[in-house]
Amino acid sequence: MSKCTFDESKIESFPKLNNCINSELQKNLNLQELFGKCHQEADEVLGEMKKKYLFLGTGDFRNVFKLNKDCIVKIPANAAGAQSNLLEDDAWHIIKRTKNKKIIRHFVPVISTTRNGSHLIMAKVLTNAETTQSHEELESDKQFLFKTLEEHKIRCMDIVTDNIGYTKKGRPIIFDYGYGIQCKIGNNWI
Repeated sequence: MSKCTFDESKIESFPKLNNCINSELQKNLNLQELFGKCHQEADEVLGEMKKKYLFLGTGDFRNVFKLNKDCIVKIPANAAGAQSNLLEDDAWHIIKRTKNKKIIRHFVPVISTTRNGSHLIMAKVLTNAETTQSHEELESDKQFLFKTLEEHKIRCMDIVTDNIGYTKKGRPIIFDYGYGIQCKIGNNWI
């Protein structure tokens, strides 16, 4: 695997984004409240990033870039994106703590993240746009993943076909779980 690192100092506008994120995260706002914060700072970073890295796409809160053949980096599109990076990192740590390979294998590993969620590095997988999977196959894979996780008392909060990718061997895997996960303890989902 290639080295998976990202140096924020190479992007001149990153300090302004970090300052905004740090300020907004201290206010204990929810994702929707954070959505309207730090857009201008994130747009400056997006412009610089597009000059240095291959832009792979955007989601509700984050922009994704290819670092190298093995790794991607998720950069906030607003303050909610930083929170989403932190939720995804937390979810990954919960998933790893299960020590259940039947669960772990269905999530793309988080390699690293920053304390404030200004970026998150993950392994690169094939998105459904990069495969030849039909809509029916994607839907079937989504149902398979949903059912498998529920059997192990795990719920991915944002399991949609756009968040499912494939390993090089063609195994379906969730690459975006930035809304977090829930675990069932007794009869309650937490």
